Amino acid sequence: MHPTPPRRRTTFRHGLLGGAIATTTMTGVFSSFDLLGWVGQLPPRQIMQRLLPKQVEGRQLNAATIIAHLGYGAMLGGAFSLITRSPTVTRGAMYGIAVCVANYEVGLPLAGIREPLHRDSPREIATLVIGHLVYGADLGRRLAGRNR
Repeated sequence: MHPTPPRRRTTFRHGLLGGAIATTTMTGVFSSFDLLGWVGQLPPRQIMQRLLPKQVEGRQLNAATIIAHLGYGAMLGGAFSLITRSPTVTRGAMYGIAVCVANYEVGLPLAGIREPLHRDSPREIATLVIGHLVYGADLGRRLAGRNR
């Protein structure tokens, strides 16, 4: 087994950090649409409520949701850093849309966690798509800046 080259590990760490930060940016977008009344409940919380026992609520549910969402966003940022040699805002934005479609149209429905995205209201669809577009664009921008 060959050890991972140091440059690859550094790139992956940058992807993890960029993904976590981009997740906070996306969460800001979600929260903005939530304030406008566009979504009944933010998607990360919906998912955690389905996955955790009913007794987990309030602050515990909030903490679990934040930790899981940041961790998932970081992991996806790390993955993006490994699959693209020259990240850009555009590539990141496309990746964000791909993540949205893969999760909300395929993965989560197949796991029985939520209905497919296309069954949501137009405003909820817009919230998720725009949020993930922003996630990807921010991730691409952060990683592109590392390669200059």
